[in-house]
Amino acid sequence: MVDIILKRNAVTGQERPQEKDFNEARQVVRVVPRTADLRKYLRHPLTKVGFLAEGSSEWPNDQFTRRRIKDGDVRVERAEPGPQQSAIEPSGAKAPSTEESQ
Repeated sequence: MVDIILKRNAVTGQERPQEKDFNEARQVVRVVPRTADLRKYLRHPLTKVGFLAEGSSEWPNDQFTRRRIKDGDVRVERAEPGPQQSAIEPSGAKAPSTEESQ
């Protein structure tokens, strides 16, 4: 069951319904820079998180990050499936039968 809470806008005072844990999974996003120059000089202004020599970085999913994604300076890196997700068989796959092997 989903818990619904009311969020109040600090400026207007209006309330709107929202799922309780809506923002928990969307707080950070893993991004990769487009070029080596951007990797060298670009960093998030609030958290001061830049990029290492290779790989991606986690930035807060805020206005700055969304603007960099929209401009094409960085792109979102997709999460790789974990060990539990890769071990799950597709629903259409048939498990080997023990009767056939005997």
